[in-house]
Amino acid sequence: MAVSLALRIRARPRTLPPPPVDRGSYPYVALLALFLPVALKLLPLWVGAIPLLYALARDRGALKVDYFLLATFLCFFGFTDNLLHALRPQLGSPVQAFLYPALASQFISNVPSTLLFADFTADWRALLWGVSVGGFGTLLGSLASLIAYKLYLRGRPRPGRFLPVFHAYSLIALGLGVLAFFLLEGFR
Repeated sequence: MAVSLALRIRARPRTLPPPPVDRGSYPYVALLALFLPVALKLLPLWVGAIPLLYALARDRGALKVDYFLLATFLCFFGFTDNLLHALRPQLGSPVQAFLYPALASQFISNVPSTLLFADFTADWRALLWGVSVGGFGTLLGSLASLIAYKLYLRGRPRPGRFLPVFHAYSLIALGLGVLAFFLLEGFR
């Protein structure tokens, strides 16, 4: 053991040179720098079309996107925006700021749920707990779960036992997450 320790101390880690930067990625970095201010509503929405048009014109791989999943994601955001104007919920307590987003995530996914409830509470901690825990539960709870399910279905004509097993584990995780919130955060 002493010899092994001595050899480890003397051994110097090998440093590897950084991988070369693909010069073809520079335009994408510039376009990302253009797209981010659009997403943050610092630039007009039409400017966001420039990176998309460039990617479609220059990168044929961009045409292989799962457009159904992308449309689902956009519909969630559209639904959230419409729901936002219709409901105008008030999240007066941390428990409400936790439970409402967790419940809404089961139907509209956790990212749109975050956007829906973020303007109605200053309790960011409870909100983040709610949408994080809300990612468990139903398949819609997290778009990552939908993506995983779609990947699972590739090459499988029938889903088999995936959905019952997924929901069993995911609902247990949802219950444990709710329990963890109340144990760790309490009823402030």
